[in-house]
Amino acid sequence: MKDNATTHQRRFEDLLTPQQGALETPREIDVRSLRLRMHLTQDAFAGCFGFPVATLRHWERGNRRPTGSALVLLHVIRDNPRAVLQAVRKARIAWPDLLPGAKPPRSSRAPPGMAVRL
Repeated sequence: MKDNATTHQRRFEDLLTPQQGALETPREIDVRSLRLRMHLTQDAFAGCFGFPVATLRHWERGNRRPTGSALVLLHVIRDNPRAVLQAVRKARIAWPDLLPGAKPPRSSRAPPGMAVRL
């Protein structure tokens, strides 16, 4: 059993060790272009992924840069947004009060039943 645990520990350490030729510093990410590519408003993007809207605005203006787990999450969102959305959806089902709810996008169309028949 100990050999199996040691093997898993080595594999985990290999994942944390930068590969030869890989950058050692995290890459910058353009949060605004990522959000626009997904066709989401700031409110919708922040709500979908659990970021405070104010933080998202600071990132987009360049006042602050994402760091730590937020930076990792943004890279995963950029590479595989469906996987992150699926994980967030599961988390919201399991723990409804954990993440703030996403606001649905506002539409310029009239709500159903507003048409007048002549």
